[in-house]
This record gives sequence, structure tokens and C-alpha cells, in this order.
Amino acid sequence: MNFPLDPSVSEYLIQTFSSHPKALCRALEALVLRIHLREDLPETERRRVSQPLAASVLEDLVSKEAQKELTPSKVIQVVAAHYGVPVNDLLGKSQSRECALPRQVAMHLCRELLAMPFTKIGDLFTRNHSTVMTSCRQVKKNLTIQSSDLQQNMSQIQHTLHDMIAS
Repeated sequence: MNFPLDPSVSEYLIQTFSSHPKALCRALEALVLRIHLREDLPETERRRVSQPLAASVLEDLVSKEAQKELTPSKVIQVVAAHYGVPVNDLLGKSQSRECALPRQVAMHLCRELLAMPFTKIGDLFTRNHSTVMTSCRQVKKNLTIQSSDLQQNMSQIQHTLHDMIAS
């Protein structure tokens, strides 16, 4: 198509629309079409699209992509809803079984799905990193047990999270 992209634009698109390859393709198509259709742009800007111009032209798509992004907050909300525990209790100090297991699951998912460091997870749950490590290890161990309720719960939670970011 003879549409030269500045390397910074390519990097911007890859980082912004990395959730799914189709999203990246749609963003690139939208960029090309929108730049082509903009009559107010000087020819030099049409020939060499800058990163700020690309961000401006794709602002609506960037906003939608940000909503699809999986975040610790979304993980916590889904886990809390699945177990019927208020988010404040999940993040609080309660050590009851009703709160502790969902908290451990949420910590494990933050680690596994978001690749968060133990210290960041600890900050989020107001725990130290060693508590987070122990919680993640415990969940991982319980997931290896055959016919575990935890396996079924984890599968349902991950399915819910996947549906949330896929829509």
C-alpha cells in the first residue's frame, strides 16, 4: 500500500493493541484509512505518520482497547463476585476461610495472568511478598489435586475474565 510507518508508530501500535492480533490489524487498517481520508492533513504528514498523529487518529480505538485490558482490579472484582465476597473483605485483613481462599486465588491469578511481581501483589492486598508467595504456592499445589473444587472454580473465573476482555 506504500504507507510508510515511522518505527515509533509501529512500536506504539504493537504495545497498544497487543491483546489480540486482530485488534492490531484493525488498528492498522483504521490508521491507514483515517489518514487517507483526512483532507486537512498536509501531504508531508500523510506520507510520514508520526506517533502523536497516530495516537490522535486512533484515540477511540485506544480507549476501547484500554477497557479490554486485564487489570488487577478486574481480577479482584471477578474473584470476589465468584465467591460472593465483598471486594473490601477480599482486600482486608480477615483471615476467615470465606475471605482467605478467594484472596489466595486472586493473588495467584494476578501472578499467573498478569505476571505481577510478588511485592506489587503484596502492596495491592496489603500483605508482604512472602505471604503472597505462600498463597500462590498453596493455590498451585491445590490445583494439582484431582477433582478439586478449586480447579472448577479457577476454570470458571478464568472463563469469566476471558469473556470480559474478549467482548
